[in-house]
Amino acid sequence: MTINFAKPSFTIAAGDTVSGQSEQAQTFTVTAGRIWLTIAGEDEDFWLSAGESVTVPAHRLVVIEADQQNSSVASVAAIQPQQAPAKNAGFPFQWQKLTKKISHVFA
Repeated sequence: MTINFAKPSFTIAAGDTVSGQSEQAQTFTVTAGRIWLTIAGEDEDFWLSAGESVTVPAHRLVVIEADQQNSSVASVAAIQPQQAPAKNAGFPFQWQKLTKKISHVFA
């Protein structure tokens, strides 16, 4: 079965396979069961059990097969590096500024 991974989760029957690709990077997390995941262009495949995840780049064909039991997979858009919060934004940055000021006072 070919899908576009637009749904936030899906279930694959034991031994069945789904494939597809997404317009954006996706993180696949196994919520039940065990899967075999193949990403086009990658040298290695992934065996993932419940609680494990892998991020797949955009526009890459993905093939997912459920192992010997029905398996459920959650799919969410992965944060791209340019979308990630700035490294020194918010509280951590303010804390760095404060500690620098304090260190100058006691130096």
